Amino acid sequence: MATALTTAGALVAVAALMLVVICWKSRTALGGVLGAIAIALVVVALAPKPTGDARGAWLVGALIALMMGLVLYVLGHLVGRLLDGDKRDSEPGTKTRSGPSPTCW
Repeated sequence: MATALTTAGALVAVAALMLVVICWKSRTALGGVLGAIAIALVVVALAPKPTGDARGAWLVGALIALMMGLVLYVLGHLVGRLLDGDKRDSEPGTKTRSGPSPTCW
């Protein structure tokens, strides 16, 4: 059981670190903060003090923080794209089609 929790903790920590790096490069704050919180929760879970049930609870908390950070990162980019508009329409030389799209039929 301890090996499985350690492996799960390592996977969550690597995923959280990737989220922090991606958020750092794209200059988004909230996803990176939640990724850092997830890393801290994994460190607490893998410390020698907590017992098996407490380790599982700390890892579940880290996984929830990671998922919330990922969702906020994706939603932030989607809202940013909506607010900026479609960049392809403003580029010179692109053809815009008028009329209904083929999926409307």
